[in-house]
Amino acid sequence: MTTHTEGRDAFVHMFDNVFEIGVNYPLALALEKCGYRDIHDIIDMSPADIKALSYEDDQGIEIDLPILHRLPITFLRTRFNFDTWKSITTQDFICYAELCGFNDDDFSWKCTEASLSTMPSVDPKSTPHVIALKPIVRATHAGRDALKHVLEVVLEMEAHEPLAQALLYQGVFDINAILRMSSDDVKGLNYKDCQGNETHLGMGTRNEIRDIQACHYYRIEKGFPIGDHWKSLTAQEFRVFQYDLAV
Repeated sequence: MTTHTEGRDAFVHMFDNVFEIGVNYPLALALEKCGYRDIHDIIDMSPADIKALSYEDDQGIEIDLPILHRLPITFLRTRFNFDTWKSITTQDFICYAELCGFNDDDFSWKCTEASLSTMPSVDPKSTPHVIALKPIVRATHAGRDALKHVLEVVLEMEAHEPLAQALLYQGVFDINAILRMSSDDVKGLNYKDCQGNETHLGMGTRNEIRDIQACHYYRIEKGFPIGDHWKSLTAQEFRVFQYDLAV
């Protein structure tokens, strides 16, 4: 069992050396808002606590913490050997992230000198965390096939239906782009109707996106992440999940 001091030291080690997260980035801001400064604070978080994490941007607007930025928390909650915190490395986290369907390039808070030269100019004293809010998602064959399976098989959706049209209209072609969408991204989804008018998706349709994200997150929490195996998910399994989510 770790002491209070050891718990704080482990917290600093994980965030400074393993995740390499600065104090002005979304996850750090969200944890500071909750007063979490000890590794035990993280371990004791419930799935509901994690889902409720949010932070304030430079204008004081509260923003839900994107799923990508919750991943370090779920990683920590899989570690139950309290005596080995400082032996955990960045590579351990990368391996876990890959198992969950992410890769090291997705974590844009970890910038090298080479990558910084390709980024837009940002004042590091004002909005350094903005860079990490919208990670670039490069569509892959596997990601495209997974999204096609989710839409056509899991959601049993036709290509002409609003959600499919909205994703096409917004240029969302990869399942990983779905998983990284913030609440504002989902709210902003729209499509052109048969008269050519831009139309926002109804709440029920938007909830399909949120349920897909929730399913992904739930599987990570339970220790059997979907990863690259979206094609193994059936419509029946997903409907059962949605029912359990609603009750």
